[in-house]
Amino acid sequence: MRHPGILIAVGILLLLIVTVGGIWFFAGSREPTADEWLETALTGQDLQEREAAAVALSDLNPPALPQLRQLLEETSDPTVKSATIGALGRHYDFDSMEAIIDAMEDESSVVRGRAAAVVARFLGRDRRFRADGPETDRARIIKYSREDWEMVKASPHFEGFKRKIRGDE
Repeated sequence: MRHPGILIAVGILLLLIVTVGGIWFFAGSREPTADEWLETALTGQDLQEREAAAVALSDLNPPALPQLRQLLEETSDPTVKSATIGALGRHYDFDSMEAIIDAMEDESSVVRGRAAAVVARFLGRDRRFRADGPETDRARIIKYSREDWEMVKASPHFEGFKRKIRGDE
């Protein structure tokens, strides 16, 4: 070996990197909780931070459905609300269906469009809701969507369908 000093230096450097990385990994790399993501999604300093928190909340496994429902109820930010509706749809959260139908009446066309897409997915029926369409047309389709939802909920097969679609069976 020609340069034992270099090998010793490299070995010390690697030991230092592993030690510091291990301390960081085990002591400081804790992921935020669902409640912390919810708080950031509601009160973050800017839209980018709030939206990123909403997306992180939607990606938790197991799903943070209570926090997503609360976020949908409490946020006024159209971007965050739209992301939350999409997350509830991806998780087949049928317990949020009424709130999602209500979101079809939101002042934001982005929120209305996302809500309509989720409602169509849950009902298995696309009523051709146009988020920017005339208010009378939107109101008529929302009314029909509410009626469709009541029929679905009344079905004797609904509970079994929910379990199957969520993979609980």
